[in-house]
Amino acid sequence: MRIITELDFQYNKHKPWLTVENGYFSGSVFIGDCLLSEDDIKNAVGNIKTVAQAIDFVKKLNGHFAVIINIDGQVFMAADRERTIPLFYEIKDDTVTVYNHISLDTISKHGINEKALSDLDYCLFVTGNENIANGIFSVMAGETVVISENGVRRQYYHEFNYDKIEYPDKNELFRLIDDKFVNVTKRLIAYLNGRCAVVPLSGGHDSRLIVYYLKRLGYDNIITYTYGPKGNFEATTSKKVADFLKLDWHFIEYQPKKLQNLFENGFEELVDYYSNGVSSVCIQDWYAVDCMKKEKILPENAVFVPGHSFDAIAGSFILPKYAQNDTVTKQQLIDDIIWKQCSESPYKLNPQKKKYFADKINDSLTKDEPDILSCDRAFNLYQNYNVRERQAKYTCFSPKLYEYYGYDWFLPLWDNELIDFWETISLKLKYNRKLFFEFTENQYGDLMNAARVENEKIKNTKKVNMNPVVRVFRKISQLINYVDYHYCLAYFKHFDVISLYIKTRVLNIGFFVNQKIKDIIRRRK
Repeated sequence: MRIITELDFQYNKHKPWLTVENGYFSGSVFIGDCLLSEDDIKNAVGNIKTVAQAIDFVKKLNGHFAVIINIDGQVFMAADRERTIPLFYEIKDDTVTVYNHISLDTISKHGINEKALSDLDYCLFVTGNENIANGIFSVMAGETVVISENGVRRQYYHEFNYDKIEYPDKNELFRLIDDKFVNVTKRLIAYLNGRCAVVPLSGGHDSRLIVYYLKRLGYDNIITYTYGPKGNFEATTSKKVADFLKLDWHFIEYQPKKLQNLFENGFEELVDYYSNGVSSVCIQDWYAVDCMKKEKILPENAVFVPGHSFDAIAGSFILPKYAQNDTVTKQQLIDDIIWKQCSESPYKLNPQKKKYFADKINDSLTKDEPDILSCDRAFNLYQNYNVRERQAKYTCFSPKLYEYYGYDWFLPLWDNELIDFWETISLKLKYNRKLFFEFTENQYGDLMNAARVENEKIKNTKKVNMNPVVRVFRKISQLINYVDYHYCLAYFKHFDVISLYIKTRVLNIGFFVNQKIKDIIRRRK
């Protein structure tokens, strides 16, 4: 078996690929509280002689990484728990080719996997381990892949399969949670090593959590920024957070003409760098980063520290039935995953496509499960799918934007210690992020009082009775005037919004972006 590694060493600009005697390693990782140096990594990888040793090694790592090791004629590959650094492979005849980047040219040369491409009509990602490039497959989040003459062996070294623990003393539980956030922040500070932490500061909870703990532990080299139309609630609230914590804060106003110009002239290049034949492109803060780069607001060695996306761990994805019942059927679980994860354009989810997703979910997640599951087990499976798919391929992959502009990044709220602990909390306590909200009020109530988080908008139930024509124009007006998607819609001309709606009957910014990606891929076919 012949092994070819086609690694683009410029692609991971701040997670560089280290060449080791028996393979390659990219990333920034801790074992315990120790940040591994390049020599530490080279020694550890170089001493791996068996697949079992390789699996034990990646299980110990806390952070962002991808690894390729040649072991007795076998190829061992692994990605971190969130697959923040992508790996891909192709098997043709007796040759294995490993990639770390799937460009638009690669897709053109291999031809289009139409089923994978069609996933973008429904999701923000290609489901499973397939790629839009024919014959190329992904290493999934928390997965090891071993390729030998006997075939391909895929195994998840990390799965959400946590037993829930009852914590009778609420104050003791708050203390434990605080300890975890302190430990996470200490590791973040070790990684920053004095560099400027750039935090996209929203009006929500996760980003303020990061800056609160950084300031509490004495780290002051912080720049925060917020974006959108002038006067939007995210900017108003984040400014209050920044003022309260005495943070350097920048506001980047989103003006449609400037954003549309950036989109028209730069989107294809961004897709080529970012998408990898698997992911949509999150353009939420694209203009803000582009603007700060051009205006030299950020130091060259700055590290972006986004708050992605602790809400998924803290309970925002828990449906009522999982918190209120004891059991759920396997079919209900599959239906819930499809409803929540695979419905970017729900009005187009026909029975055939629903069956397609259901079969893929069953094959990859639930085929060995009984027909009736405990709610704890069902939600563990739900979390496995959520992290491997939406979080890994969209939310936690969005720092590719920062790499595109030459900046480093780190995701502190996906720290292993923090997630492992939080997954032991009962679903009832986590439902609607109840425990998390109680903790923030207990931990920094003064900050919460100074900068209240605006509740999600209450849906106007009366609009279902409106004339359909009025409903259409009202929705278009809302979008154009930034009510729902202000920070993204400005990238699109109003004609594009209206014409795509007339064609698809869908008003969804992620869907719009995906159609642009599909157009680019088909044009370069």
